[in-house]
Amino acid sequence: SKTLTGAAIMLGLASLLSRIVGVLRDHILAGTFGAGSELDMYTAAFRIPDFVYSLLIAGALSAGFIPIFLNLYTKNKKEAWEFTSRVMNTTLIAVSFLCILLFIFAPQILHILVPGFSPAERATTLSLTRIMILGPLILGLSAVISAVLQSLKSFLVYSLAPLFYNLGIISGALFLVPRYGIIGLGYGVLLGASLHLLIQIPVLFKNGFHYKPLFSWKDKTLQKLFRMMIPRAFTLASTQTTTLFITSFASVLGVGSIAIFNFANNIASLPIGI
Repeated sequence: SKTLTGAAIMLGLASLLSRIVGVLRDHILAGTFGAGSELDMYTAAFRIPDFVYSLLIAGALSAGFIPIFLNLYTKNKKEAWEFTSRVMNTTLIAVSFLCILLFIFAPQILHILVPGFSPAERATTLSLTRIMILGPLILGLSAVISAVLQSLKSFLVYSLAPLFYNLGIISGALFLVPRYGIIGLGYGVLLGASLHLLIQIPVLFKNGFHYKPLFSWKDKTLQKLFRMMIPRAFTLASTQTTTLFITSFASVLGVGSIAIFNFANNIASLPIGI
């Protein structure tokens, strides 16, 4: 897109389509499982990976990445692409380390997060969490690419990526759940994250990106990015902490409370997201 209006219309329509598919996703999940313990476990398991993604990647990364990338790109494209490689590599290392820690300590975290779950429910939630913990790793790389595409005004594929993420979850509900049970939803989330990444890669390379195995904590542009991410990360942390508290509180209420709140929250978020 070469105009602000054109970009806004494109993003708005793609967001509308993605949100409609999100409602369809919830419709399929509700129709398949009902608002019961299975969806409670899936939603609770989603909270830890979602916290990592939202806190470290979703808004914080793009908020700092885009201005730095654009500044470099207008002066020296080679430096801009090298910066992109450094951010990708740093994201992989940092998120991998965090995901390993969460994988190990997930039982202790879930004991606090869902105190109302039975031992069997907590065990299933643990299995789902450990599967979906790979999601932030995939989405972390995808978020870096998304920031590049936004910077270069390649809005179409960027705006369609969330739609493919939801399609992956829907595919898990329709095709993997009959075979693997509720665990199939976890695989569906990973499928959606992979589609979110893969749809954007060709456009990234088309714009001139060349990957390099560069990494340095002392890189000045990287340190500047970290400093710019901190305020945004604090904002996102407050929102995510509230969601974790609500999940913990809902786990001691009636069966289906977590799922019902999540469905209602998704519907309420529909107009805001668009």
